[in-house]
Amino acid sequence: MMLNNLSSIGFGLYKGDHSDLGDEKWVESLNFGLQSGINVIDTAQNYRNGRSDIIIGNVIKTLESQGSFNRKDVFISSKAGLLSENIIKSDSFIKLGLNQNQIDYKQKFCMEPKFIDWSVERALKVMKLNYLDAFLLHNPELAYLRNNGNEKILSCLEILEKKSQEGKINYYGFASWNGFRRRPESALYLDIVSILDELKDRIGLNNKFKIIEAPLSIGMPNIIYYHSKDKKKDTLQVILKKYGLKFFSSASLYEGFLNELFELNKLYSLTFKLDSNNEHTPAKVSFPKSENSLIQLFELLLNLKKNNIELEATLREFSSDEYNLFNVALDIVRSTDFVDCALTGMENIKYAKKNVKLLNCPKLDAKIVKNYWNKFWMI
Repeated sequence: MMLNNLSSIGFGLYKGDHSDLGDEKWVESLNFGLQSGINVIDTAQNYRNGRSDIIIGNVIKTLESQGSFNRKDVFISSKAGLLSENIIKSDSFIKLGLNQNQIDYKQKFCMEPKFIDWSVERALKVMKLNYLDAFLLHNPELAYLRNNGNEKILSCLEILEKKSQEGKINYYGFASWNGFRRRPESALYLDIVSILDELKDRIGLNNKFKIIEAPLSIGMPNIIYYHSKDKKKDTLQVILKKYGLKFFSSASLYEGFLNELFELNKLYSLTFKLDSNNEHTPAKVSFPKSENSLIQLFELLLNLKKNNIELEATLREFSSDEYNLFNVALDIVRSTDFVDCALTGMENIKYAKKNVKLLNCPKLDAKIVKNYWNKFWMI
């Protein structure tokens, strides 16, 4: 499928029960969405311990057999780097000739060229597909926690270029969680300009590195302020345009924790001002596990308090009676000028139905969305 025909909302198959019932719900949602205008599916080797890959293949084959669906009309992307439990417990690493030092069991991560090569072939086999539209290195920044990390990343990209030349994938790139949200001095910061320039020197200008996937939501806006390490300090938006890249937002609905974010915003706004009237009911809040993600959350809450912003009330200004605040939050992300597709979990058909309805509506005005990010997240 061509990169300029992507639906503005896509399936992200990370969420859902690891069970037959979870599979059935996903199949129902995929069937509805694919026949109603959603044409992007994003999965990964470790999503739902490999169950997501299997159901994607089954759904595609079933729809094709019905005669009203063409595989070429859907963009299917997978990724490898983060490891599923079933692969960790298998003998795959032994068969590949990898030793224990090449696998990070603490992070459940492997960024070895042999493993990435094998992972592409395995994804095609499991999904019963002749090709993938994209294959991404999953959290490649974790390679920097080990020796020779940058070289490992580049060597894996060379493998993906080879796979593209063989016609097994159309494009490749990065699916990063921390690499575009961390400060340049962080060990996990991805210097994408340096990587793309090195890749150009090794492979040539016409390589197939075309995709960046990273978190963007009203609760995780940090990539808006990503910039290159070089003297130009280009923003991500400028880099995407300069190198002809497409951007897929992950965790577009803050991993489903928007209500908890609204509650945190409310409670933080009361600090040094008032007591809450609630003395007995536990606070309905959620916190990330990573210390750096916590720091970024605190920065967000501080900014909202400093500017006297109530997030929930602000989103209601964008809303109409037919849309809930989750729809509004997703609409803001998909309408951001550099976002080509906003990925979100639709493990239940009710989410797919709401998102299809949103998909068929015009995007929000780009200037309004830009003002939104500037007003609420500039510190």
